[in-house]
Amino acid sequence: MIFKYLLLVLLSLSAMGSRYASADQVDDWVAEEMAKSLVPGLAFAVISQGEVLDMRAYGLANMETGSPVKTLSVFELASLTKPITTRWARVRPRIS
Repeated sequence: MIFKYLLLVLLSLSAMGSRYASADQVDDWVAEEMAKSLVPGLAFAVISQGEVLDMRAYGLANMETGSPVKTLSVFELASLTKPITTRWARVRPRIS
């Protein structure tokens, strides 16, 4: 269930157009959404034309040990990539 919320946060970030939002606005929005959705931690990157523009990590990777999420933390996704791929296919530019 936690992965469902992580997906919602990531998709919302992409829809938000984070390249137009200030870093503080993104940080505030992520903290608010994590609190509302009970997401303990997440990491994301903003990539444009193969270049990493920004990488951020928020919250805890392990709630028992209190270890923080890092930008290179590995998350179990299982079948979560299917809706992400579907979303990408819908919003990507059409190639003629």
